[in-house]
Amino acid sequence: MVSGKGEFSEAYRRCAAVLLKLMQLSSAKFFIWSINRDEMEEYFDTIQRPIMLFNVATHLLMQAYEMHLTSDSDVISDTEVYSMFYHEVTDVFTNCYTFNTEVQSIVAQGQKTQLAFFRLLQQWILSRTRPELQALSETMECGMCLLSQKPLEPMALMKCGHCSGQFHLGEYVCM
Repeated sequence: MVSGKGEFSEAYRRCAAVLLKLMQLSSAKFFIWSINRDEMEEYFDTIQRPIMLFNVATHLLMQAYEMHLTSDSDVISDTEVYSMFYHEVTDVFTNCYTFNTEVQSIVAQGQKTQLAFFRLLQQWILSRTRPELQALSETMECGMCLLSQKPLEPMALMKCGHCSGQFHLGEYVCM
């Protein structure tokens, strides 16, 4: 729920943290900025609802999900914010898969970025053991034990090639 005029609810801030982390991935570079209509007219003929990560970020900053209330309440629930955020981000990748053939490298980049989105969504929003909000931007988390309250020793992590998640190596443990 929105806390008050100009303030962002925890739901909006969690979604923003997920989106920021996602947009920092090298695989996300094709999905951040809007497509130029003059250069890719056929894209707009094919895709009914063009949306990119920048558009999702704008909707979060403007708290635009408030305009789509599904209940009689004048306050949006955290669940509704998470649902709308999920659908907008997945639409970015659905558009990619709809427009491009599966052999194009952009599809592989979309799949990798979408896997990272699902991992972040699970760990930072849906999980019962999700980290505190302020810890989301400060920590590197282990994808196996999900310890994200404490920083991990950088040398003790391996990065997954599929979802860009970080995992412990061998005998190393969280500090």
